[in-house]
Amino acid sequence: MKPLAATSLDAGAAHVVSYFQQIGGACRLTMMIADQEMETKGGAPTRVQMTVEPGRAAYVDDADGKSSRFTCLYGAEAMNVTRIDRVALAR
Repeated sequence: MKPLAATSLDAGAAHVVSYFQQIGGACRLTMMIADQEMETKGGAPTRVQMTVEPGRAAYVDDADGKSSRFTCLYGAEAMNVTRIDRVALAR
């Protein structure tokens, strides 16, 4: 992702549109999260904002056992978003 360039992804039963801004050398991530059935059922999306430091990642979990990893690249000039499976370790 480049600054102020929106990207969208499906996260389980939700649809996420996200973008980020460079603020104070960090990535200020904004996500609009909507239920995929919102068009038929009504309702409003949820807006979530968080600041991610360069070289760090923020994880957003969905109900289907996956996560979206938003990584702020050094210099806060770009962010990567990756869908990953959550795996619980058993002993």
